[in-house]
Amino acid sequence: MKEVIKRDGSIVKFDKNRIVRAISMAFTQNKKDIKTDLIEKISIQIENIDSEKMSVEEIQDLVVKKLMASSEKDIALSYQEFRTIKTELRKKEQVIYKKIGELIDASNSDMLNENANKDGKTISVQRDLLAGISSKDYYTNRILPKYLKEAHESGRIHIHDLDYLLFRETNCELVNIENMLTNGCNIGNAKMLEPNSVDVAVGHIVQIIASVSSNTYGGCSIPYLDRALVPYIVKSFRKHFSRGLKYVDRLDKESIKAILESTSINFSNKSLEKKYPSAFAYATDMTEESVKQAMQGLEYEINSLSTVNGQTPFTTVGIGTETSWEGRLVQKYIFTTRMEGFGAKKE
Repeated sequence: MKEVIKRDGSIVKFDKNRIVRAISMAFTQNKKDIKTDLIEKISIQIENIDSEKMSVEEIQDLVVKKLMASSEKDIALSYQEFRTIKTELRKKEQVIYKKIGELIDASNSDMLNENANKDGKTISVQRDLLAGISSKDYYTNRILPKYLKEAHESGRIHIHDLDYLLFRETNCELVNIENMLTNGCNIGNAKMLEPNSVDVAVGHIVQIIASVSSNTYGGCSIPYLDRALVPYIVKSFRKHFSRGLKYVDRLDKESIKAILESTSINFSNKSLEKKYPSAFAYATDMTEESVKQAMQGLEYEINSLSTVNGQTPFTTVGIGTETSWEGRLVQKYIFTTRMEGFGAKKE
């Protein structure tokens, strides 16, 4: 025999050493002494077959038959078992390569548009989908029990988010935003301290949403947003009231300091309105404007964020239980921003 037809249809020159190595490996796996004479005999017999070409599968069939005809039937079984395993691996590889090819093929819109929160035209999304192909295959064939694998593949059940289960990520996070704002939190290498204004607090919230969403799958929920922001709206009111005393009422630095240290500075303290009506009105207007801008910023940021896998975070914001003036401002401008929508309005 002079040539061998490979599985991909290509033709190569016959090399008996490949047979020698394969049978020797079977002896080694069975922890038996390698019988060089037997291996050499089988390889020469196959080499001397009166045929110009044979396929790889035909040659392997001959190896098994000749081993079975010898005293080394266990080696024949081991060789055949290894051959079967390799065949299964090749089949799995073909499936993976096919899926990768479908992903790379830009015409496959179904795969690229399987998730409405992901823009399938971006590199980050396509890279995430590519990683998902291999992680799905590994989880299905190496971790998932056989009966569940068969049920999933036959369509009797559907195992959701198979491309992420391998990494044991959590899903649909309920984020304790109040605790993270009050006590600070670590994001990457940065320590985020408690904010001193509503706009900075909203900036922290956006970063928290982005970080949580990038390290999980599914959505994240921000409960009691209005209640969580009240302390920082109070801080903003205090800052604006201080500026009102300085630039509207024209008080000196020492007088302002004395007022701030001796009086509770917040909207609910109506004595402030009586004593300093101009500064109070200024602080009220500026605080409301700050909350308006912060809520618009939050809405825009949430809808323009992109996680590491290219997904727009699926975010749920909870409001409605807070009845203070500060909390009701948050509710007012969240709804106002939602109702006005994004982009230029059509005439």
